[in-house]
Amino acid sequence: MKSLKKLLSIFAAFFLVLGLTTGIQANQGTNDNTGTITVTNPIEGKTYSLYQLLKLESYNTDLNAYSYTVVPEWTEFFEQDSIENVYIKFDATHKYVTWIENADVVNFSKLALDYVQTEGVSPTQTKIASTTPLTFNSLNLGYYLLDSSAGALCSLITTNPTVNIVEKNSIPTVDKEVQEDSDQNWGNKNDAQIGDTVNFRAKINIGNNSEGANAGAQNYVLHDTMSNGLTFQEVSKVELVRKTPTGEETTITVDASNYEVKTEGIPTGETFNVEFTKDFCDTLEQNDVIIVYYSAVINENAIVGGEGNPNEVVLEYGDKNDSSNRTEPSETTTYTWPVGIFKYATNNGENSEEGLAGAEFQLKTSASEREEAIKLIDVTKEGSIPTYRIATKAETDPETIINTITTNQDGKFIIEGLNAGTYYLHETKAPNGYNKLAAPIEIIVKSTPVQDDQTKLDYTIQSTGKNDQGNFINADPGMIPGYQTVKVLNTTGTTLPETGGMGTTMLYVVGGILLVGSAVLLVTKKRMGHEG
Repeated sequence: MKSLKKLLSIFAAFFLVLGLTTGIQANQGTNDNTGTITVTNPIEGKTYSLYQLLKLESYNTDLNAYSYTVVPEWTEFFEQDSIENVYIKFDATHKYVTWIENADVVNFSKLALDYVQTEGVSPTQTKIASTTPLTFNSLNLGYYLLDSSAGALCSLITTNPTVNIVEKNSIPTVDKEVQEDSDQNWGNKNDAQIGDTVNFRAKINIGNNSEGANAGAQNYVLHDTMSNGLTFQEVSKVELVRKTPTGEETTITVDASNYEVKTEGIPTGETFNVEFTKDFCDTLEQNDVIIVYYSAVINENAIVGGEGNPNEVVLEYGDKNDSSNRTEPSETTTYTWPVGIFKYATNNGENSEEGLAGAEFQLKTSASEREEAIKLIDVTKEGSIPTYRIATKAETDPETIINTITTNQDGKFIIEGLNAGTYYLHETKAPNGYNKLAAPIEIIVKSTPVQDDQTKLDYTIQSTGKNDQGNFINADPGMIPGYQTVKVLNTTGTTLPETGGMGTTMLYVVGGILLVGSAVLLVTKKRMGHEG
């Protein structure tokens, strides 16, 4: 029974089709080509290939005696040193084959499957599953190897010429997740600042089946495709999560020798592949989960706002010649946000807003004047509003790095590549004739799931931009089309009157009155002194 359970956990099972056809009562005879193998629950669209290794020439069921010969296409396989006298032995004529007692049937089946794949052995019959059940008819009685393009798991039946096989293969699935840096949670979306490192993980679910076998893990290759706004960094680790018989989970770090990370020689358009070794796949059990951890940097090509920067993963499995052996893609999206700034003044107290040139600003992550300004790159397109992007860590050339933005005559500019969070816009110099802001403007970028599609994010911006009172207001979505815009008001101070003007006359009059008053007071005091 233990050997049978082991056999249920290999990629292709080995079948003995022998005995008498239904209704025949003789207890001895020769092969009459009446065997059938039926897969009761095949996977639609998958290819099932049947290989006969040994042919039953004659039998006597009363004596439990059977004679087998090797199918010619398999002679070289059975004559290998790793097979002959290990699993089988030939008689003196080198014609008939008998099994060696207690031979490891599980390992023999794996070797037979390897031989099929490396030597290109032609199958006895091949069928593509389109209906249930799937039946192979008119078979010579003997030993058969059944393989499927999905990595089939089938039962071993040894008593009847008609064999029913339960397909125990479980199609794997893959789930892609990205980590949100603000709370460290994993999900299908996040936001980040240009230059930040973003963490991803792909969870490969092996699956399970009612028979307790593994899920036919074979030729596992993880295909990851990143958009232009993401730069792949590394696969940091691979873990295997396995449930114990008591239902508890254990996590094992997979040694790097069990997989290979490839960035070259992979399908066009893909970013990297992770190929798992055959030996590792052989160890997988039902309900196992493989978790691949990796990272990318959000780069200067990132899409700002809008549809974000997607990252897709697909798992390839089973027969490499079957192009349908790929899971449904799983996708995450990484967003980065823009903010518009409008520096303006009112026209003599009127409601009109006029852009101000000459104001100088720095964007920081702190209200402190000592905080270093965020480094920016000028990415303005000709004829458009001045636009600046957060610099990546690789962009350090002082000739291109901008720390301070000066407004033009329109008073408008855009900063792109922000993470959700709090920023501070420091006015370091006000336009001539205007007062510099008393405190930096606090800008809060918030991301929220799109109501109609929870897999996507949108953003809002609040700020103290309209006044210095600390009251938060929503950004203006219409001032710069397509951008949440913070409006920054500058006010002028009260000026001293010029010499010779009306103000001077007023000073003279007031001064004269004060002098007269002083003289009257002095005379009064003197008279009071004489009278005393």
